[in-house]
Amino acid sequence: MKPFLPQNIYASFMQAIDRYIDPIINNNDKFLSSLHTPDIGFINDDGHFEIKGERELNLFFARLYQLSMNVKKDIEAWACSELSPYFG
Repeated sequence: MKPFLPQNIYASFMQAIDRYIDPIINNNDKFLSSLHTPDIGFINDDGHFEIKGERELNLFFARLYQLSMNVKKDIEAWACSELSPYFG
């Protein structure tokens, strides 16, 4: 399949995917590890992170939202940097 973008933009796009999206999909344990904190939960006997309760679950989701917003900000910065010259 031939990319529809100029080669330099396509290459930059693929680098952005590798940097921002791939870790979420292919290494999500590492991506989510920053959320595995003692104030939210603990590693149980089966080796899984267990959230302590409802308050901690809400905190987990709030931090996950912030992590997602940071990724969004990084992608938007890449898009503005790489694509804005083409849109005037």
